[in-house]
Amino acid sequence: MKKFLVIVSIAIVLTASLILYIIWTPYGLLDPGIGCVLKIKDPFNRQTRFDSVPLDTLRKNITASSILAGKKWKGLKNITNQIIHTGQFDIPVRIYYLDNNRTTPIILYFHGGGFVYGSTESHDSICRYLALKSKYTVISVDYKLAPENPYPAPINEAFEVLKWLKANSPNKIFICGDSAGGNISAVICLKARDTGIKGIAGQILFYPSVNISRVDTESYRKYSKGLMLTKKDVEWFRDQYLPDTNNWTNFDVSPLLSKNFSNLPPALVITAEFDVLRDEGEEYGIKLNNSGTPAKVIRMNGMVHGFVSMNKFIKSARKAMDSAVEFMNMR
Repeated sequence: MKKFLVIVSIAIVLTASLILYIIWTPYGLLDPGIGCVLKIKDPFNRQTRFDSVPLDTLRKNITASSILAGKKWKGLKNITNQIIHTGQFDIPVRIYYLDNNRTTPIILYFHGGGFVYGSTESHDSICRYLALKSKYTVISVDYKLAPENPYPAPINEAFEVLKWLKANSPNKIFICGDSAGGNISAVICLKARDTGIKGIAGQILFYPSVNISRVDTESYRKYSKGLMLTKKDVEWFRDQYLPDTNNWTNFDVSPLLSKNFSNLPPALVITAEFDVLRDEGEEYGIKLNNSGTPAKVIRMNGMVHGFVSMNKFIKSARKAMDSAVEFMNMR
């Protein structure tokens, strides 16, 4: 009996030590799922910094790891790759239909990746999930990337897709994006308001980058060396996307610096606790609310930047997307 108790005690200590290893960081305790992904599977290949990897290799590695971290959700009847011809641009998109009903609301999705990487393929899992859960049509936009196509190329293409969609579909439209895609989503909602485009039912921003001009918020100070996304990463992305520093404070670069937050689509802003972008995203929600634009801000505790892409392993990633679907269903 004594020997058995010793074995059980050792097992308990080893198990507790393993759990602590998985969830402990200098910043606080991770969600166990995120901890496992970061410390065991490491799907985003973060052993090296972005700026030390050839760009083509970086893009291939990130896409491959994103596919591994996101589940290939089944049940969609139709997924097609198409080209939208706007007259000014030819823009690749991937369209997700749950069935053959073409009258459902549309989620116009812009992927993240610091404006440097990411694609319809890397964010396929997120778009599949949103289409399945909402029963809406999802249109994922494969906008051009920096440094080959710096600002304002991604914004111009995104806005052209929105204008094309408004001209060619009577369906309700939601704008959605993560990280850099959250930036694009916020910007085109501002541009739509300022150019008289109406009828956007809502904007859903997952851990958005909304103030590229600053890297000195409290969340930057706390997590600058961080988890998934560091201050140096953000600065490198900024250099690729915005080689002209004079553009950093433009509202279509840093939408948090807009002079007017009224009369915008209702917003859902979802942030991650251990993310350098956390504070600016939450401040954006506050500014919207203070200006009379309804905005709900949800901080996902224990999460890191990019967690929604890890939806195969992370329950909270699916919960965040479910919150987005619930938000849209109320509009």
